[in-house]
Amino acid sequence: MTMYQFLRKSVHQKKYILSMFPYPSGNLHMGHVRVYTISDLLARTHKMLGYNVIHPFGFDAFGLPAENAAIERGISPADWTYKNIAHMKEQIKALDFDFDWDREVITCNPEYYKWTQWLFLQLYSKGLAYQQEALVNWDPIDQTVLANEQVDSQGRSWRSGALVERKKLRQWFFKIREFAHELLTDADTLENWPLNVRTMQKQWIGKSEGAEFTFKTTCGNSLTVFTTRPDTIYGVTYIAVAPENDQLISSMVPESRKSEVDAFIKRLSSLTSVKRNETAADSKEGCYIGVDAIHPITKEAIPIYVADYVISDFAEGCVMGVPAHDSRDFEFAQKHSIPIKHVIKPQDNLDDVDDNNSCYSDKNGILINSDKFNGMKIEEATPKIIQDAEKEGFGKPSVQYRLRDWLVSRQRYWGAPIPIIHCPQCGPVPVPEKDLPVALPTNIEFTGKGPSPLAKATEWMNVKCPCGKGVDCTRDTDTMDTFVDSSWYFHRYTDARNDKEAFNVEKANKEMNVDIYIGGIEHAILHLLYSRFIHKFLHREGFMKDREPFNTLLTQGMVQGETFKDLETNKYYKQEEMERNEDGIMVDKITKKPLTSVWEKMSKSKYNGVDPEAVTKEFGSDTVRLYILFKAPYDKELMWEQNQILGQERFLARMENLVNNFAILKQNAQKSEETSSSDEEFKFLKEIYTLIEQIREGITSRFTFNVCVSNLHKYGIALQEYEEKIGNTKSYEDAMLLLPSVMAPFTPRFAEKAFKIVTAHLPSTHPLKQVTSVHETAFPNVSPSNIQLEKKTQLCVIQVNGKRKDEIQLPISLLQIDNSSERQSEIESFLSQQSKAVMKLSQTSIKKVIHVDKMKHQYVINYIVSTDE
Repeated sequence: MTMYQFLRKSVHQKKYILSMFPYPSGNLHMGHVRVYTISDLLARTHKMLGYNVIHPFGFDAFGLPAENAAIERGISPADWTYKNIAHMKEQIKALDFDFDWDREVITCNPEYYKWTQWLFLQLYSKGLAYQQEALVNWDPIDQTVLANEQVDSQGRSWRSGALVERKKLRQWFFKIREFAHELLTDADTLENWPLNVRTMQKQWIGKSEGAEFTFKTTCGNSLTVFTTRPDTIYGVTYIAVAPENDQLISSMVPESRKSEVDAFIKRLSSLTSVKRNETAADSKEGCYIGVDAIHPITKEAIPIYVADYVISDFAEGCVMGVPAHDSRDFEFAQKHSIPIKHVIKPQDNLDDVDDNNSCYSDKNGILINSDKFNGMKIEEATPKIIQDAEKEGFGKPSVQYRLRDWLVSRQRYWGAPIPIIHCPQCGPVPVPEKDLPVALPTNIEFTGKGPSPLAKATEWMNVKCPCGKGVDCTRDTDTMDTFVDSSWYFHRYTDARNDKEAFNVEKANKEMNVDIYIGGIEHAILHLLYSRFIHKFLHREGFMKDREPFNTLLTQGMVQGETFKDLETNKYYKQEEMERNEDGIMVDKITKKPLTSVWEKMSKSKYNGVDPEAVTKEFGSDTVRLYILFKAPYDKELMWEQNQILGQERFLARMENLVNNFAILKQNAQKSEETSSSDEEFKFLKEIYTLIEQIREGITSRFTFNVCVSNLHKYGIALQEYEEKIGNTKSYEDAMLLLPSVMAPFTPRFAEKAFKIVTAHLPSTHPLKQVTSVHETAFPNVSPSNIQLEKKTQLCVIQVNGKRKDEIQLPISLLQIDNSSERQSEIESFLSQQSKAVMKLSQTSIKKVIHVDKMKHQYVINYIVSTDE
């Protein structure tokens, strides 16, 4: 008989399974339920496989909604946040998610953000946190800074309705750009991340290889441009400068052009970045500053423009305009009547080109109008042009990254205060670590107008300089971007109650990395990139031994709900506003106009949301969990169809019947039969073992959770099919004893109930009687190759003249006779008394008996008889 490892045995390995923690908005949505169902399945399974599972939970609790609630409802952000956390924890526990609440972190708790501030100081001490002016969205009526999400598509403030301005304020940044090369190259080591996520990160980092060229100007100074096309240097006919590059512009603009240039820049600054990009894509606006650049090779004067399409924080915020070989430059040149000079021709078309009406932007070609480089292919000319530029002192090779330094300061209250004190004598001074946390003041009035609430908290803001000289100073009144809080929370989970340090290095390195990280693909860039950056900083400083924080990344698809809308008006309909007509078509209840069914991400505004609490109360947590896992592959959109959840409900009801039938069978039987370990049992166990193996591998390595649920259904079908045939055998009993352990990670409640029922008849000495819960048992580590039935019989197929006539179970003892002729004689004697087909044959008609004993699972005997039989 097969030996099962019913009890869990430690494999002495950790498995860190983490779902991205939520913002405590007050209610779970089905997207939350999906990601936590996946992480819970993984955590429970690995725990049952003997791993030391780390499966923590927490709340990303700082953020703008809490501050808005304070303004609108007169409740403090802390009270609103903690009330929401309490409710969400109730919802989470109702779904039976097995999180380690002893490791819980809440980012707005001073015990947590003390260490977020410590992290800021570590970065600051290494020169990786700095302050400089940056553009922000400014509400001129409320006199406050707005987040991008607070500016509507028309560029107006969501609260006051004012047209938002772009204004420069001193902001704090982290030098993530310094890690651009590592972030880019190490992305290739993330083999267990989705390819599209790695691609998105690479594109966001945006490595560009090329050259820097310096142009002198007619006003006596110079400017530097970066280009990925050094081969087109001879085709430069203008220089374009970003409007935010105000210091450079003001150093060049003559008095006669100042008012016009200033007005142009001011008009552009009133546009949000989104609106600005839309405008630039269509209009290619520009303003000549009244100064020319001197081409470093041809010495020709070329105009300098302020242009709306130039990005201020890429390279030097200046580009060289080559309209003949760049489509944006071409459009700009045509609009502003700038000369177009072709310096590249296609290799297969060396005819003259129309200099004023064509743009050839392909990177394959031959240089023309380029002096000594004429006739060279681009790949040959490029390094030589850069080499000449270096020799002449006006250029050099350069690598630039699209990635911008991380702006981390917010003019908000509900965030971790930046731990810096501004001293009139010393400048910015870090708050001493012994004085952390810099806690948020509580006596704050929230109006939504004016400067940051912290800037009005004078008692909190006014302090003495830490230098000890008694100088009056002010605290920094900005708080940190909430992405800072979430960029290291997975480190804190390893040592969440440590009040002496952010985490114990030895302990953290023992439990890191996160083995499986689960969350939405919308976090593919910002959160995941910032987390990689912070981890790499901690690695560089010797806190973490590995270069990357997350080994495997699973990005689950969105949960979508069906909604109905009028495609002409784009109005979404509430349930009470529509009805089905006699043809079954959904129509407007009043106008009877047909509506269109669409599947979109669940939201209140589209009236297609599903309340997890209500669904759980109606169907039970086990059914909801099964449906979520079964409905779609984890990385695809899940279309929530309430009627289909009934299929999982019926499945659980069938499984409950099977368990109860087994209990009745055990009550009516003394013990399981051990005399007929037959081929039926072999086929049954082979099917069960195969399903268990596929389920185990589907969870732990393939992540095919929907297929796993399908295999659970097949498990139930097999139990039902073989119930009558072998229901009172040891093989069937063991399959029933394994069932609760297989289902436990999927349906914890059903499994616990089933476990108590199927083990009720077992003697006290049985291993399963040593545990009180199915969740203490082992997930079956079985395989079809493990089957070792102590067979008493083997199937014998009886043929007459090659045609199957009968089958019978041969005693194994007959097959074990060593002498082959004696064995065959005994088998023939046995069959002559037991097989009806053989008993019908007369001995005189049998011409020959052929024994085939080479087949693994059956014995074949063929009686050759005369044809008149």
